[in-house]
Amino acid sequence: RQNLEELQATQEEAARKTFEMEGLIEALNASSYVMEYDPKGVVININDSYLKLLSLRRDEVIGSHHSDNLVLTDHQRMTYEEFWSNLRKGKIQKQTTKVSIGVKELNLLETYTPIKNISGEVYKILKVSVDMAATSKF
Repeated sequence: RQNLEELQATQEEAARKTFEMEGLIEALNASSYVMEYDPKGVVININDSYLKLLSLRRDEVIGSHHSDNLVLTDHQRMTYEEFWSNLRKGKIQKQTTKVSIGVKELNLLETYTPIKNISGEVYKILKVSVDMAATSKF
């Protein structure tokens, strides 16, 4: 009976954590532009807010590479490979990026967070971006 009670308590805790995590993800998607990459820099997911900002469809983004449409400074170009190498090693990276889509140019503050599997290997990169023009209004 004690084992059954402990199992039930564990299941309730897991359900509570799952519910809480879903709320955090919902808040993140509502407040930020979120994109996921595989470790090679290929887009595997993007949220609706980001698609709307970029005026693109999901099928135009999924499968594209991180470097597509980026306007890199000379310094960023020199450190680009190191940036992705650090991500693959599990190091969080932050940067300001200028993105050019058609006639629209955006300045984004981006945080890249490596997501690891149960073995501790990075299997995807989560990028959370905010439009610096929008944040300067506050």
